[in-house]
Amino acid sequence: MDKQALHDIRVTFQASRIWTLFRNFQQYHMNEYNLDILLPSLKLEYLNIDVKITIHHTDTVSVAIGCSSGPLSIEEKDIFQFIEVLTRIENHITRLIDFCLNVINTRNNARINSEPSRIATTYVPRFNTWIVKMWHFGIDTLDEYTSKEFHVTLEEGIGDLYRIYTKRKKGKLIVRTEHQEYPNVEVASALLKKWLADGSLALNRP
Repeated sequence: MDKQALHDIRVTFQASRIWTLFRNFQQYHMNEYNLDILLPSLKLEYLNIDVKITIHHTDTVSVAIGCSSGPLSIEEKDIFQFIEVLTRIENHITRLIDFCLNVINTRNNARINSEPSRIATTYVPRFNTWIVKMWHFGIDTLDEYTSKEFHVTLEEGIGDLYRIYTKRKKGKLIVRTEHQEYPNVEVASALLKKWLADGSLALNRP
C-alpha cells in the first residue's frame, strides 16, 4: 500500500463585503438561482492540483482543492506542500480582489466628474484560520490492479462514508480505499490532529 493521504479537500472562510465587490465587478459568472459567483480557477500543474473558488451571497467563500490524482500524504513534505497550496490560494484571491477594486474605482471615477467615488474593500483572512469542512482520507495500492473495475460505497452511522474503488493514477489502474471526513475546524487544528493521529508524528511512524 502507498502512504495515507488527503484529497478532494473543501475549506471555507468569511470575508465581509466580498460578494458585493464581485457582483459589482460583473465579469465573473453568477448563478441566477443561488447567486453564487464562480471565480477563475487556480491550476497548480506541477502539483497536479486544480482549485475552484466560489463566493456565496452570505460572504462565505468555498474553496475546492482537487488533488485526486496526486493526493497529499500525511508526512512532513506533503504537509508543507499543502501549506504552500493554501498560501497560493490566499494570494490568488487577494490579487483578484485588488484587480476588481481597481477596475470598479476607475470605472466609477470616469463616470463621476466630482469627488472620486470609491467602494469599500474586503480582506482575505489568513489561510490558517480557514475552516476545513470536508476531505477524503485514504490509501492507494502501489501495485497495478488488473481485474474488473468497481466502486463500493459503505455508510456507517450519520455522515460516515467509506469508499473502495478503482482509479486511473499515473497511467495505471489502482485500488483506493477512503473515508470521507468532516473536521469542521481551522486548517491548523485539522492538520495537527491528522498528523498526530495516534499520538505520534506520522513521519516518525514505521
